[in-house]
Amino acid sequence: MRDDEEKKILMRFRIIIPALFALSGAIASASDIAMDIRQTGIDTDHGGHFEIGLGYEYSSALSAEADGSSSQSNGIVVNLGGAYHYKGLFIEAALESYDGLNLGYQIVSNTDWSVDLLATSLSGDLSIGDESDNKTADQKLVERDSLYAGAGIRLTRYLGDYVLQGRIVSDIYKDNGVRASARAGRNWQLRNWNLHGIVSYDYASSKTMAYLVGITDEEATDQFVAYAPDAGSAISVELGAAYPISEHVVWNTRLLHTQYSDEVSQSSLLAEDQFTGFRTTLNYVF
Repeated sequence: MRDDEEKKILMRFRIIIPALFALSGAIASASDIAMDIRQTGIDTDHGGHFEIGLGYEYSSALSAEADGSSSQSNGIVVNLGGAYHYKGLFIEAALESYDGLNLGYQIVSNTDWSVDLLATSLSGDLSIGDESDNKTADQKLVERDSLYAGAGIRLTRYLGDYVLQGRIVSDIYKDNGVRASARAGRNWQLRNWNLHGIVSYDYASSKTMAYLVGITDEEATDQFVAYAPDAGSAISVELGAAYPISEHVVWNTRLLHTQYSDEVSQSSLLAEDQFTGFRTTLNYVF
């Protein structure tokens, strides 16, 4: 790496689909709904799993690029994920999680409820290193940090094959506001097929919005105009299917569509007001 290049470490907490059994009769485990809707509860006293996935991914254009090109992408993807619990303490990085990498403590666990204190919930990108003088103002704006480190509480209600989950966190990284979510998921077990659907509503305070999609007068360029957003939201629908090929190998596929509110999409950092993603992978579960 040349001295004048930026030394950059990208911490990406984007996550995949773990595998997968019906929820009926499970003891509630601390989990992002993306995990809970696809598997029985993990032993919250001492236990967990690790998985690696390889497959194909398509993502529609959402973010604007500094050179004016589309951010649409497709190709081979490799992902890691997992979760571990020890006497109420947990760390989870479910493949295709909604909420990123979570660390916390479960204070309530039974067949009906799970109440989790989230000490840290990480998502987004963090760049560490020297800023390159060769980068344009547009490039620096597009590639700026988006790390959000939230702390708060998560409540999950189990109703047979349904899972309801609410979550509220406040940023502890740089005091970048509050995020909240309300989600509902349903699991269907058809022979060896595990099917699921999840509907999600996500809210971000005006302070969080300013951090993620806002543009100050000092940052503004000809391409990216100044923007001071109000609180924003997004509604997502996910459909997925999983099939166990062997004891440790599971095939997963997932289709996600997200519609953003005007407060989000009016930022010139976004190219579209909606996002569609598709992924199909083979996952090896340890």
